[in-house]
Amino acid sequence: MSIDVLSFYYYRERVPVVSVKLDSQEFQRLKAEASRLGISQSEMIRQGLKTVMENKAKTSLADRMRDLINDVKAPEDLSTNPEYLNDYGK
Repeated sequence: MSIDVLSFYYYRERVPVVSVKLDSQEFQRLKAEASRLGISQSEMIRQGLKTVMENKAKTSLADRMRDLINDVKAPEDLSTNPEYLNDYGK
């Protein structure tokens, strides 16, 4: 079976094409890791993107910004506890 036929079965519809700019070191790392895993560079990028997006979905915004807000002293439930809104705007 040819590559064209295989890609037809993999992509049943047209898929967007994205261009990614990498420096030479990033490109070499991408090539080496994709080769080591026996997958295409595109698949390597797709898997990396999926991992990043899944990890972000599992953490709260506060957790992702922890290194930026470590010095702020506030209750942990500030954004979800309605008691803190009682005097808001007065």
